[in-house]
Amino acid sequence: TFLQGLKRVLDKAPKFRSRITAHFVGLDPKKYQSEAKALGLEENLDFVPKVPYLESLGWMKKATALFSIDVVKNSLLSKLPDYVGSGKPIMAVSDKGSPTWRYVEKLHGLTAEQSNVEDIAEKLETLAKAWENDPELKAYRYTEEESSFFASENTTAILSEALLGICR
Repeated sequence: TFLQGLKRVLDKAPKFRSRITAHFVGLDPKKYQSEAKALGLEENLDFVPKVPYLESLGWMKKATALFSIDVVKNSLLSKLPDYVGSGKPIMAVSDKGSPTWRYVEKLHGLTAEQSNVEDIAEKLETLAKAWENDPELKAYRYTEEESSFFASENTTAILSEALLGICR
């Protein structure tokens, strides 16, 4: 899981413990707090209750990077277009080849298989090390042109592809 991958990175490179905080906006903390505590991650996680849409965009703008963690197999996170609009680097924790995976790859983001803790840890470590030298993570940013596939005229095709992926 994402939390297990984060723990591996922090155990391997303790210097990041004081620098990394993952903010989970809109998630029910009860579901994750016990795992976070068992893994010793309480200081590195922040669970923010559901917020109004515009406030969620503010959280995205303040973030260093955004994480798209698929909950449904082969799905497309509904917030992904908002993530793209924020201009922030994106990391997908998803099934390999899923719609989310493919779109994040198109945007120079990092992708990790959601069932592979080592892969998640490796990609998180890559981001953390890149951040040390470049706090803006420019290597993982995308241009406006590259993000144009999320324009409204493409929405039907994007959603159709995601729905077909779920039905397979």
